[in-house]
Amino acid sequence: MLSYLTKDATSDLANKTKVGQAHWGGTGPEGKCCFECASWTPDGYSPERDEEGHLEPRRCRKFKQLTMGVGSSAVPAEALSCKYFEPAKKVWPLIGGQKALKEKEPAA
Repeated sequence: MLSYLTKDATSDLANKTKVGQAHWGGTGPEGKCCFECASWTPDGYSPERDEEGHLEPRRCRKFKQLTMGVGSSAVPAEALSCKYFEPAKKVWPLIGGQKALKEKEPAA
């Protein structure tokens, strides 16, 4: 069998990691996600939400610090936390907010 086609620990970490994370996804505290991290959460204001009330992806400030501001993609809120995880002072609900409370129009 070709060794470079087999699954190993690194490929498992790579599969858990989203573009824009500061380190491998899943290497932070068990059960924690990026939306609970101080590097992901917005400072002093409510984060953006989609039409269903889910938190919109945001850029990781730790990634930006480590790369000196070069490149950065928005990381999904539910991405597994990395080793740089620091608990946010305020954690916004993953689902909720005004947009989620908006009633949907009845189907025609």
